[in-house]
Amino acid sequence: MSLLDILAFAWFCLCYFGYAWAVRYGPLKSRRGLVAAVNDRRVQWMETALRRDIRIMDAQLLTSLSSGNAFFASTSVLVLGGLTAMLGAADNVKDRLEQLPFISDAPIVMWEFKILFLMVLMIIAFFAFAWAFRLTHYVGTMFGALPLQTEANTAEARAHARKTAQLVGLSGRHLTRVLGRSISQLPVSPGL
Repeated sequence: MSLLDILAFAWFCLCYFGYAWAVRYGPLKSRRGLVAAVNDRRVQWMETALRRDIRIMDAQLLTSLSSGNAFFASTSVLVLGGLTAMLGAADNVKDRLEQLPFISDAPIVMWEFKILFLMVLMIIAFFAFAWAFRLTHYVGTMFGALPLQTEANTAEARAHARKTAQLVGLSGRHLTRVLGRSISQLPVSPGL
């Protein structure tokens, strides 16, 4: 590996893990990051939905979340297919790209390693998006069971709304997931 390859990989790691840190904890080491702020709005959304008799707009929002996850999952599969084709023609791709003025001559093994690295990233992305897509279907089930709040069921209805909001948050966390973080490490209330 050349020094430029090592620097590029270090820059990738800094951006990848730095983004995950920034989303989770926010800029300037603030205690309230973007994730916490959005989670508060999710709880507010579900508690507001408890008092709405007609929830068409809420259903549209959930459909939008689900279709976004499906789009990204299918896109990652298409990119993975393109990378697979590129791996099969790595020597041809290498020859073509090295004609550009800012591409240096590198061994074919290095090109194949870079393509494999991108393939691994796309596989991880696919599973994260696919699981987030599945979770939005669970959210739809929880949302469909969301009761209309009355004086008699206020505590139960609010508990159900909070669990639904947590599930929406869990789906969102899978979109910004860090390598190596498993589902069991994500904080979710035991009642979910």
